[in-house]
Amino acid sequence: MSQLPPNAWGPPPPPPPRPQKTVGNVAITAAAAAAAFFVAGAIGQSLNDEPSTSACKAALQRNYDTTETEIKAGLAPGPKDMPIECVGVDNVTLERYAGEIARQALEDAFSSATEQP
Repeated sequence: MSQLPPNAWGPPPPPPPRPQKTVGNVAITAAAAAAAFFVAGAIGQSLNDEPSTSACKAALQRNYDTTETEIKAGLAPGPKDMPIECVGVDNVTLERYAGEIARQALEDAFSSATEQP
């Protein structure tokens, strides 16, 4: 096997030329950075620690409606898990929402029972 002298293939190639900073390139980079910050902000807002109480109440109402549908269909309603929308909502608010949903259900039941044909 023959020995090759050092740098037999010549010097390393020069680095590729850097792109020129034009107004268009700077504008595209700035727009991409702004879009990244916007997306990160939207994700951060959706992962905010403060729960949405209106979403929680709507989820509790859906649980009640599902249970009511199961009972009307002659099924034994199964236990319902705490809706994910209610995680972090304080117990006082949850009890108030449960009371409001129950009161509305009772009012609906009484009004439909007392309607004249």
